[in-house]
Amino acid sequence: MDAHTAYTILENLHTPVLVLDAEGIVRWANAAAGAALARPRDALVGSAFGHPADRDGGRTEISAMRGDGVTAVFDLQASPMTVDGEALSVVTLNDVSERQADARRMTGLVEELRRTNRELERFLYIASHDLQEPVRLIHLHVQKLEREAGEAIRGQPGGAEAMQEIRRGAERALGQVHDLLTYGQVTAEERPFEDVALPDILAGAQRTMRAMIAETGARIEVADPLPTVRGDPFQLSHLFHNLLGNALKFRRPDTPPEITVTCRPGEDGDWHLTLTDNGIGIAARHAEHIFEVFQRLHPPDTYPGTGVGLALCRRIVENAGGRIWAEPRPDGQGTTVHFTLPGTG
Repeated sequence: MDAHTAYTILENLHTPVLVLDAEGIVRWANAAAGAALARPRDALVGSAFGHPADRDGGRTEISAMRGDGVTAVFDLQASPMTVDGEALSVVTLNDVSERQADARRMTGLVEELRRTNRELERFLYIASHDLQEPVRLIHLHVQKLEREAGEAIRGQPGGAEAMQEIRRGAERALGQVHDLLTYGQVTAEERPFEDVALPDILAGAQRTMRAMIAETGARIEVADPLPTVRGDPFQLSHLFHNLLGNALKFRRPDTPPEITVTCRPGEDGDWHLTLTDNGIGIAARHAEHIFEVFQRLHPPDTYPGTGVGLALCRRIVENAGGRIWAEPRPDGQGTTVHFTLPGTG
């Protein structure tokens, strides 16, 4: 291609363009390049811009001092071009300074958010720990009041109902503080991850819950071999314990729980696990809310609990770099909880 044709085409581009010779000397620059570098075009021609040989056909980033004294970061892409028989390089410049500044600001905001979350988690742990003793004392005094004056109170109009409400309220408060303490303990303590054999974690959860499994006549099937994953064994034990506990608790009347655990390879080296039950199920519109703290779909006198268990499960899975979600079974008879955990690779 002749020089007149080549430079006419490049001049009409809005993209900043430099043409370099084999030694990296600027042979030509379009108007957009002069504006991007805040230098007259004539001042650019003849200046050294670096050897283009290693960049032909590739991309790189450089920092350059503009003519106005501002240091800018440019994304360069170099391509070979022959002009009047001479081998040259056409270098396009894209100013990415603002994009990089935005990325740095975003990184800072994310780190600040993480720091704030860690502080909130520590506060939650400390607050629930400090609340545990006064709430426990309230519960003990309610029990003492019921033992020593319960008969007289129940003899008063509405006394029995009032006493029952007081007792239930104290028990519920004690349970909530206990579960918040567990949530804060699990999320506030940072432990190094290690290889964790999920068969051992599941077996441990089953041993812990063997009385409830026997009482309900539950059958637990592990349909696929469970893998070894990267995580915190303490947190993963809580995860399986809570998921199994929910499947046992939210069972249909007069129907023994049937729980199936499956596992298959997921994306990017992680594992996709599911735990499916034949219980009362959930409506699809509630599938996201059940993982929020203190979210309950049923009154506590029907299904006891504080609404912290699944929130803790989500926190554990996300802390491991995975995600968790729930889906109602197509037949409406139960729920499938999906979650992903990182592999050891």
